[in-house]
Amino acid sequence: MSGIITGCFTINDNDYRSTAILTYDDGTKYVCKYSLPELMDYDTVARLAAVELSNVVKIIRFVSGSMTTEFVEGEDLSKATIPEGKMFDVIFQICDGLSELHDLGIIHRDIKPANIILGLDGAVKIIDLENIRYTNGGKIVDPNYPGPQEYAALEMQLLLEVDHRADIYSLGATIDEIIKRDYDKYPIRDIVTKCMEELPENRYYSVKEVKEEIMKVAQMFNND
Repeated sequence: MSGIITGCFTINDNDYRSTAILTYDDGTKYVCKYSLPELMDYDTVARLAAVELSNVVKIIRFVSGSMTTEFVEGEDLSKATIPEGKMFDVIFQICDGLSELHDLGIIHRDIKPANIILGLDGAVKIIDLENIRYTNGGKIVDPNYPGPQEYAALEMQLLLEVDHRADIYSLGATIDEIIKRDYDKYPIRDIVTKCMEELPENRYYSVKEVKEEIMKVAQMFNND
């Protein structure tokens, strides 16, 4: 990042977090997130900033309580119209992005349609990384989690121990929302239901497993 900031547009603001889009003199845009320091885990952000993932926005710069990421031209999935015939591809890309995070031992903790961008080029990117936490495949308890969230698993809302399976619950809720519960057109109700089981041990263990199950349905669906 270099140059002169020529524009700053705040798109979200509350008592503990704010989001702004910064425009530089060369036309480049970035998303800047500001947060109470205790709500953003610096070490986890540093881990993610060190890598570049295909379906997760790149962290450009970070300090305590502040994170700047790439800006993705497109619409989030709470607003976007997914092109005919591309729904399964979008779902697979969401799964890939979440798998990328989990493979690093990081959980997102705020997966929902509004936090997933469908780019103008058709690429899907997971955004809003303020809640990420490094678990190394284990469980954490975070008394500072600002829940409850609409797509959050029960254990998240109750501030109990959570692991990557909390993201799997939110993945199921997100898929349910973006397909508008049209299980005649996208026959994956049983898969979504298992993702959203109340008890974590009754859900799929990994996002890769979720994707594999949906791929089986998509293959049969496409062959009909």
